[in-house]
Amino acid sequence: GKNIIVGSTGSGKTNILLALDFAFTGEVPGTNLPELIADDAETAEVTLDYLEPRTQQNYRIHRTLSRNPSGGATHECSFTNLDTTETIRKPEAVEKTLMALGVDSSVFRHVVHVAQGRFADTLEETQERKNSLDKLFRISQLENTYEELGCHEAPIQQIEARKHVRLEKKSGLEATASGLGEEQTN
Repeated sequence: GKNIIVGSTGSGKTNILLALDFAFTGEVPGTNLPELIADDAETAEVTLDYLEPRTQQNYRIHRTLSRNPSGGATHECSFTNLDTTETIRKPEAVEKTLMALGVDSSVFRHVVHVAQGRFADTLEETQERKNSLDKLFRISQLENTYEELGCHEAPIQQIEARKHVRLEKKSGLEATASGLGEEQTN
C-alpha cells in the first residue's frame, strides 16, 4: 500500500507528484498553468490510470494543456471508465469521484500529497488542516462519541494538554537559551 520514489536531485521525483496533483485536481498550487508546459513545447499532458477501490473499476484521467496566442493555456480534461469505455469530458467528474472517495483537494494537499518543503506547514495547527483531517478521519465524530460515553478526556483534549505542556517546556528552553546568549555576550 505504500510507494517510494527514489532518485537523485533533479531526476523528476517532484514532477511525478506534481503530475499526480494536476491529474486529480487540475491545478498545481503556486504555479500558473502555462508554466507547466515545457519552454520548447506547445502542449503538456498527464494520463493517470487507477483502480477505484469501492467499485473495482478502472478509470483514466487525461488532462491536456495547450499554449494559446495570448500566453495563457487551454485546459482540457477527460475522465474515462476503462471497463465500460464511457468518457466524460468535464473536470468536475474527477472532483466528484475524489469526493466520493472522501478526498477533496484540501485533503489531497494536506494529507495525501504534501508538497516538497511544506512538511513543516502540515504540523501547524491551522483551521484548514483541522477541517481536512476531520473530513478524512471524522475526528469530530470520535470526540462526540467519547463525550457520549462519559470519558473525561477525549483524544483531542489529550493532544491539547500535551501541546500545552510542550509549549511551556519550549518557553522555558527559550528563556534558558536567551540567558545563555546574554551570558555568552557578556
